[in-house]
Amino acid sequence: MREQRKKAERLIDIWCDHIYGAAGGKDAGWHQPSVLQLLITYAGDIPAGTGFDQADLKMISEIRYVKEKHPKAALAASVMAKLSLHQQMVLLVRSRLRGVVCAQTDSPFIEPQMASAIGMSWEQWNIHKKAGLKQVEASI
Repeated sequence: MREQRKKAERLIDIWCDHIYGAAGGKDAGWHQPSVLQLLITYAGDIPAGTGFDQADLKMISEIRYVKEKHPKAALAASVMAKLSLHQQMVLLVRSRLRGVVCAQTDSPFIEPQMASAIGMSWEQWNIHKKAGLKQVEASI
């Protein structure tokens, strides 16, 4: 069961990457911390480079990210298309904010904060999350 959940969450991540990256083609680099995010994370004191910074390699990697679809992108899109918009929204927000540090609390986002941020009650969030994850797990 735990393995099935990991596979479902990975498929959701692939779907998020697909809709933000290859499908849209406008968001190269969005999945890496921006300068603003670094300023927030390090409280205005961005650490010095390591000397191994490879801007050209990063740019090539981003171009590949935008141009090439993940092999499971079509599967992820078809599975997610079967979900309600509320389920998609909850799974998208959860996927993108999991592990991200909230600037106001200086700690990682927790799901009640995520629910509040999109105007859902905690109960509604849980209902949509559980139903969405159950459908994705069943589709794998």
